[in-house]
Amino acid sequence: MHSWRGALGRPYVNYQWLSEEGKRGLIDIGHETSPRKHIIIELKSTNERTRTLKLLDQVGKYSQAVREEARKAKDSSTIETICFVETELKGWETIEGREDSGRMLQANNVRVVSYQ
Repeated sequence: MHSWRGALGRPYVNYQWLSEEGKRGLIDIGHETSPRKHIIIELKSTNERTRTLKLLDQVGKYSQAVREEARKAKDSSTIETICFVETELKGWETIEGREDSGRMLQANNVRVVSYQ
C-alpha cells in the first residue's frame, strides 16, 4: 500500500472551490507533485455507471479549477486526472466504443482505472 507520507509534493483531500458561475465544486483527492504536476483523483461510487463525455465534463471542471488556482500562483503545472470506476463506462461494450472513449480521455489527459 502506498503512503502519502514522505511523498514529494502536497496532497489535498476534499478540495472545494466556487466556479465562475457561482457553483460549488469538490475534488475528492488531489496531489501536487514535483516537478510541477497536479494529479486529480476522481472516485466513482460503486453503483454509478457513466458515459465518457459526462465524465470528461465533470473532471474538466476540476481541472479548470486547479488550473485557475495554479495560474494565480504563476504555476504552469500539468494536470492529470485518474478516475477509479467499479463498472465500465457506458459505450465500452464494443471495441469501437472503447477506442473512441480512449481517444477522448487521452486528449484530455484523463485515465480510467477499473477496480473490483
